[in-house]
Amino acid sequence: MLLGHGDGSFTAQAIMCNGLGYWSIAVNDFNNDDQLDFVVTNIKRHYMHVYLGYGNGSFANVKTYPSGVLGLCVTTGDLDNDTYMDIIVASTGSDKLVVFFGYGNGSFGKRAIYSTDHAPGYVTAVDVNNDNRLDIIIASSAWHNIQVLIQKNIGALEKCFVFASGSGSGLRSLVVYDVDKDNHSDIITANYGTQNVGVLLGYGNGTFSHEVTYSVGLNSKPKYAGIGYFNNDAHLDIAVASDGTKNIDILLGNDKGSFSVQSSYGNSFHHVPLTIAVGDLNNDGQSEVIVTYDGNDIIDVLVAYDVGLFISERSYPTA
Repeated sequence: MLLGHGDGSFTAQAIMCNGLGYWSIAVNDFNNDDQLDFVVTNIKRHYMHVYLGYGNGSFANVKTYPSGVLGLCVTTGDLDNDTYMDIIVASTGSDKLVVFFGYGNGSFGKRAIYSTDHAPGYVTAVDVNNDNRLDIIIASSAWHNIQVLIQKNIGALEKCFVFASGSGSGLRSLVVYDVDKDNHSDIITANYGTQNVGVLLGYGNGTFSHEVTYSVGLNSKPKYAGIGYFNNDAHLDIAVASDGTKNIDILLGNDKGSFSVQSSYGNSFHHVPLTIAVGDLNNDGQSEVIVTYDGNDIIDVLVAYDVGLFISERSYPTA
């Protein structure tokens, strides 16, 4: 864990984690103490692990819950509208979503299992039809599709929209954001197999437009996408970690929800980018990109120029 100082710099903080196989992480306040906690899934064992934070960078002893699935992806949200955070786990090797309902004190009890059409590789919870109930969007890399599950009644999920991104698209990640600022959630995907980024604009009723794709280059193999402001124009942009070219590619947005692909010159690395996260780490109104790498125990913090290129401001060892 790296603790931020508010100026874009960080100090390493060790966390003792039990065992191997930790795979996906989500951060939220699970016990209503205004301090951040986190949950991680275990891809080797049928468990999830919850760490409750004290607000000073340290955490209580881990709480472990049997999930019944090998958790590939985890997200959080108040799914049953009781003001307490719940945890949603997408399993690898099955067609199931598992929801753990929170008690608001950092513990979780009742568990619900939902079946999906295809193995859910990525999951997020968001209100896509403006009814003040969280819905679930899942992406399946194996089946090359996106499914939207609408919560018609509290706890009752119903398939509303299925989009097939095409044979061989190889969906690697999914981000939901209002990129055209019409107060409707949109979907952004990184399509590893077809070397492009897909954008589906939401209509606010649980359905979405046809996918518009943006190529990020031959053999790019885009793997992970993030949303932020990279060129100081008040329009949301997309950063993409590309496995094949070892680049962070930038797509600059306009007010209509469409994008132009920037040259990745200057954004190349010696190692393959694994995941990225985006945020304003130094409070300057511009987004920075945090990059982790496959086969390298370093995290890079990248600062954007106004033209949509990055410089590496600092590197931090993680081991």
